[in-house]
Amino acid sequence: MTKKQLIFSIFSLFATLFLFVMVVYAWMPLIKETQKVVVVSGDVSGTADLYVGLDNNLDGILDQENGEDIYKYVSSDVTNNALVVSGKVLSYKFVVKNTGSVKSKVELGVSDVAGFVLIKIFAFENIRYCLDSEPDNIVEVEGGQYMPNLIKSDGSFKTPFFTYDGLAPGSTMTIFFQLSCLSLSKLISTYDDKVSSNFIQELNYQIYVEEHKEFKIEKMLVFFKSTY
Repeated sequence: MTKKQLIFSIFSLFATLFLFVMVVYAWMPLIKETQKVVVVSGDVSGTADLYVGLDNNLDGILDQENGEDIYKYVSSDVTNNALVVSGKVLSYKFVVKNTGSVKSKVELGVSDVAGFVLIKIFAFENIRYCLDSEPDNIVEVEGGQYMPNLIKSDGSFKTPFFTYDGLAPGSTMTIFFQLSCLSLSKLISTYDDKVSSNFIQELNYQIYVEEHKEFKIEKMLVFFKSTY
């Protein structure tokens, strides 16, 4: 073997070793990355029961029996809930159970809204919830949800007015909320940043309410979504 061939053989050996080291180095981080992939298999399902609070004067303070607020089961189809009386409220609660095998995100929304012209004077307020594991720990959701933000121009669902992320399998939660027909003063003081100035300036509230008597939410919706 000539000197030239020897030098070439040594160079080839080192080049091969270098290439081997680089391939192994690149492969090891790839293994680390693939180890982070988590595959979750399970079903997402649930049940939801809707109740309306008994409130004779619609002031938001429910009638009671033995010191407990009275609710009546009405399913998820809401009818005859036309409410166009300034300052009056309807009270509801949803009892929601995760019957699936994985944690779920729970969302509440509305659809099939009639009397769309009146949405500017309605909001969901006093939204609270508790888990069955802590029934006395009622959590208040800050702020109200202004109706025009929740539905599309045809009265169909747009975005939820309540979201809870992480309801465990087999767990139940209760969500309380009120549908408020806003007085003009509350509309301006609470939702002024969401109401156009033209609407506030041009609105003769009493005439507006008298001219548009119909407002109905035909359906309240509950969505169960995987948290993964």
